[in-house]
Amino acid sequence: MASILAESEILSLAERIVIQFSGRDILNAPALTPASEVMESIKWPVCGCPARVEEPVTATLYMPKAVRDWLAMVGNGKVSAGLRKLIEMADIPELKNAWRQ
Repeated sequence: MASILAESEILSLAERIVIQFSGRDILNAPALTPASEVMESIKWPVCGCPARVEEPVTATLYMPKAVRDWLAMVGNGKVSAGLRKLIEMADIPELKNAWRQ
């Protein structure tokens, strides 16, 4: 697999190498930086879904095991994701809006 970092002719035309992800620079290096240093300096984004809940809190809920199992099934193995889907399915605007804040 060819890399632009190996193309000295292309790099000679550039001042900097910039890669952005979600509007933020994850790489901003001079074009003449050695390829190994460029690869090591990239600030790769964290894998997975970022937390979208502001001021999250933990609560202990007592519920039948069948409810917990259903939430886990709906949430692809995650009870919290199942609860989020349940709230989205509910026809209660105040609850949906509170979850999104």
